[in-house]
Amino acid sequence: MKLAPVRTVLANSVRGAQFNGLAQIPPRAVKRRRPVGTVDRSQQPRRLRGLSDKQKIAYDGLMAKAVERVEEEAKNRQARWLRRLDCLSPAGYRTYQQKWETLARIVGPMLARLDFSTMILGYYQDGEYRLNRQRGLSEDSGVNEWTVSRLLSDLEAAKYIRRKQRRIFHNGKQWITRTTINVRAQFFIDLGLGHLLAQARTDKKAKLKKAVDQHSAAAKAEALADRSKARERKQSHDGAQRARQERERRERDGIHATYREDWQRTFAQFICDTGLREPQLSREFVKRYPNYKRHPDQT
Repeated sequence: MKLAPVRTVLANSVRGAQFNGLAQIPPRAVKRRRPVGTVDRSQQPRRLRGLSDKQKIAYDGLMAKAVERVEEEAKNRQARWLRRLDCLSPAGYRTYQQKWETLARIVGPMLARLDFSTMILGYYQDGEYRLNRQRGLSEDSGVNEWTVSRLLSDLEAAKYIRRKQRRIFHNGKQWITRTTINVRAQFFIDLGLGHLLAQARTDKKAKLKKAVDQHSAAAKAEALADRSKARERKQSHDGAQRARQERERRERDGIHATYREDWQRTFAQFICDTGLREPQLSREFVKRYPNYKRHPDQT
């Protein structure tokens, strides 16, 4: 007779707990800590955003033409535009269609966030340059963030963009990484829009210089106004200090004059009453009037 194999059940296993009549305790959900200073966007609806009507006609339709040609290449695959991306594989295979479709979805939001004066995804405001990050591209296009990251890696390998990372100490609490996404001019050149890009960059650089000069002038005027106010506050403070010192000096002089008059009157009356002479006079006067212990010339 063949015996059935014995199945070993560990005492600390789930089956062991069931065998022993214990209730199965569900594993505790691990809650990931969100970095300090970040916003939880997991429950927020995605806000799809592309080129505005004003951006579509700006610079002779540069951005609208770029979006149109990328969408055309993603649809027809005629190797007419962005050949560096299409020939990226070292084995000679053409780039997958999914990457082209992803590029067609994010090129509009990417160009909408592009500053042509610096060719960086971001914008200049109030003397500071505010970066637009990869998460913003994901939210604007509706593409998953990891898919956007892989596409940006391919664009970087094709020399169409450049990413630069730097570490900063955020709000004095923790170190965080910020990535600057720089779109190279080769991207527009391979789209046949290099001449329009040159005109756009010239115009945007002039506007950026004007904005920087205006902000610098305003900051300088504000600094001069602050220094003037600080000088006025210093003069007011010094005047108040001098007035206080003069008031205290007058009070001390008044107290000293009153003491001198009282001392002289009391001393003269004491001489008339006692008829004493020095040195016994001073000793007896101090004994009788201890509050006039000091001579007025010694105060």
